[in-house]
Amino acid sequence: METKKVIIVDENKLARSILSVFIQEYGNNCLIIEAENSEDFLELLAYHKPDIVLIDVKKPVYDTLKATRIAMSRFANLKVIAFSANHNDVKVENFIFAGVNGFLIKPNGPIEIQKAMKKVLNAGLYFSHELIYN
Repeated sequence: METKKVIIVDENKLARSILSVFIQEYGNNCLIIEAENSEDFLELLAYHKPDIVLIDVKKPVYDTLKATRIAMSRFANLKVIAFSANHNDVKVENFIFAGVNGFLIKPNGPIEIQKAMKKVLNAGLYFSHELIYN
């Protein structure tokens, strides 16, 4: 099985560490790269050429949305899953229009993250049930 490169973008180091553990449970063949903010993410993007990105939607939302658009325009095959603690504070549709492949509501356990990554890496879409049923 080939190694999947994953970039986690979250300003909270503990949150990045937890997500990293959840992802490692997905499979032993994941290389995790961590970015603290959108600027770091864009710098790491070209060097690492990840298969998938998990990006936290923080305020200001514009920075995350802009970084997502830039990343997806540079790498057409890039898979992106955005996530937020509270989807009521975020215009999820802006991220959908930017081309993200999924959107998760925190807190998520490893099972949902694994399910989302598997679906997105296999050319699917994944959205937390809170978004679908609200």
